[in-house]
Amino acid sequence: MGVPSIGVGIIGCGHVARAGHAPAYRELNVPLVACADVVPERAERFAREFSVDHWYGNYRDLLDRNDVQAVSVTVPNRFHHPIVMEALACGKHVLCEKPLAVTSKQAGEMVEAARQARRILMVGFQSRFRIDAERLRMMVAEGDAGPIRFARAGYVRHRGSGWGWYSHKDISGGGALIDIGVHALDLACYIMGDFEPNSVNGKTARQFGRYRLAERREWKSADYEDGFDQGDVFTVEDSAMALFHFSEGRTLFLEAAWASNYVEPKDLYVDISGDQGGAHLFPLEWSEVRHGTVSTVKMDLAQNNATRALLAKFLGDVAEGRDRAEINTGEEGYAIQRMIDGIYQSAAQGGATVIMPKG
Repeated sequence: MGVPSIGVGIIGCGHVARAGHAPAYRELNVPLVACADVVPERAERFAREFSVDHWYGNYRDLLDRNDVQAVSVTVPNRFHHPIVMEALACGKHVLCEKPLAVTSKQAGEMVEAARQARRILMVGFQSRFRIDAERLRMMVAEGDAGPIRFARAGYVRHRGSGWGWYSHKDISGGGALIDIGVHALDLACYIMGDFEPNSVNGKTARQFGRYRLAERREWKSADYEDGFDQGDVFTVEDSAMALFHFSEGRTLFLEAAWASNYVEPKDLYVDISGDQGGAHLFPLEWSEVRHGTVSTVKMDLAQNNATRALLAKFLGDVAEGRDRAEINTGEEGYAIQRMIDGIYQSAAQGGATVIMPKG
């Protein structure tokens, strides 16, 4: 599968870029013009590994290149806002990893900057591009489930905390909620077709913090792996729950945990219940009443590389001359950030109801 020739740069040469973006660009036969990382040696290694022509220790040098029209921003959360703002000011189209920012104020500024620059700002919610998620979204949009009344979504691990910047609140903006819970929240809202809740009640906890297990399953930042971060700071939540109320009586329950003692933790999932049918992801299972009984069907759909599909759509939008993404828009990323902020605000008030602002 190929896409039109576009000069692409990657800012941030850590795990997300190495495991996700760069391999996907390569599978799409898109040559990477340049890469940048605050640690020059990391950028150089990345350039050698992925045959990138130019590498820099300062991302501004990458943005100065006229042969770079589009960039992937895969840096720690705190730096999304300044880098994206500069990239847009330089006339680049931007695919920013999730979350869009660490506050809704920042996210709103990024959306406005993209509008003013007439450039694409796309958010890296790749799970939307999974074939079964796309199929369910279509079924719901076509009314197969009837009106959606209830939904629940989550991402829960036995043990899977982030080491390095992931657990620094000043850099990450939060813990399990903003790291993995954001995927579940976005996917549920996307499938429901509603990003504007009226209110939220939220709760967060630091139940485990740092832990030691014989079998360790943790995400490690590039700085931690390279020895620049000792991983001794843990100032974020490792679990969170929230209940959103939407118009017409719809509700969404969300849970996220880096660490738990549930007997059966759940990877990313979304459940919906409508008046005529319901569904579960992942994989896709559909439930409805047939001939007087509830029937559940497991849909055997081919698997795909969701990150590759995301990047292909991003580059396709750029090639078509769009000034706004068709999917995974900055506006949707902004809405999700408002919802994340609402959960943290409610949790700080002991779970009190927080009225959600509209975009």
